[in-house]
Amino acid sequence: MKQINLEKFYTPKDMVEMNITQASNKDTKKQMILRFIRQGRMEAINLGSDKKPRYVVQGKNIVKYLDRQVKPGQYMKK
Repeated sequence: MKQINLEKFYTPKDMVEMNITQASNKDTKKQMILRFIRQGRMEAINLGSDKKPRYVVQGKNIVKYLDRQVKPGQYMKK
């Protein structure tokens, strides 16, 4: 994963290149990121209109999203 600048804004296409999601291809990764933005799971700014949104996500919000994700092996079962 590339280094994330906390103050820089990233497009969904930039986030696909950073491998934030675990999908099989680039199109699926982009759709997952857009779904997370629309569902409010990832905070973003819409630079476009309601009918043609253009989202950008600040680096600190990407880090906040990644910190909330629990990956297998990062927790202990009793």
